[in-house]
Amino acid sequence: MQISFLRAIWYCVIWVFLPVAIIFVLAAGSAVISSGSAVINIEKFIRTPWGEIVLSYVGVYLAITIITRNNWARMQLNLKGRANKFWVLGTIAFTIGLHIFVSEIDNILQIFFPMSGYWQEIFRDISELPLGLYILLVVITAPVVEELFMRGLVAKGLANKYSKRTAIIFTALLFGAVHMNIWQFTTAFVGGLFITWLYLTTDALLLAILAHAVHNGTDIIFDVFGWQVPGYNVMYETTVHQPWWFTAIGVLFMVVGAYLFKRGKRKKHLDSDHSFIIE
Repeated sequence: MQISFLRAIWYCVIWVFLPVAIIFVLAAGSAVISSGSAVINIEKFIRTPWGEIVLSYVGVYLAITIITRNNWARMQLNLKGRANKFWVLGTIAFTIGLHIFVSEIDNILQIFFPMSGYWQEIFRDISELPLGLYILLVVITAPVVEELFMRGLVAKGLANKYSKRTAIIFTALLFGAVHMNIWQFTTAFVGGLFITWLYLTTDALLLAILAHAVHNGTDIIFDVFGWQVPGYNVMYETTVHQPWWFTAIGVLFMVVGAYLFKRGKRKKHLDSDHSFIIE
């Protein structure tokens, strides 16, 4: 399945706005059927975290079904691909490091583009979700849904038509754009470059999902252990940079991850020489 640039953009438009259309249809249907007195307010439910989870899975399923004309097999998804234990460990290490590093990039960005109160409230509401619901919504649902669409459909489709490098850059740009705000765009773009490279290199959708999940869930580790780092998970009214040593730790994790990726590639070649491939 090959995808052009314009088609990739159109697919993302369908994916992003289809759930919005579903909300309007359900809300209108609920109002007509119940005359405003339904036991379950569909519109209100859709706007809750549980509703967002349901809508995310339904939205991506319908979007892909429409795009592939009810033929998901055209996507030729491979969950494990060419991954091995070194790729898994490297993904975890590199993603944690990238998460820390990008956090400082975000601090720099906010010097030039201070976050509005509207977006601050949105991000605050997400961060204040109960732990279990946060994990289900942010660490599980978002990675599964977004990677299935952006990497499994868009990135692979672009890579089948253009070069790997072109597919990586354009997919990352689209991934940043669909978040529809400047602050998440930077993080999503940088993270998208890595995750798209990871997926197109290994053909392992599970690795892409793992990377996304680790990125979204790293904050939880700090919260569980009560670690507070200014500029990272402790915010002030004015922008504060995180300590240099914390950013350095992030870079160190990335170096370790890159080393493990190199070992993973070498292990793959060795396994191929002996007619045995770890999947």
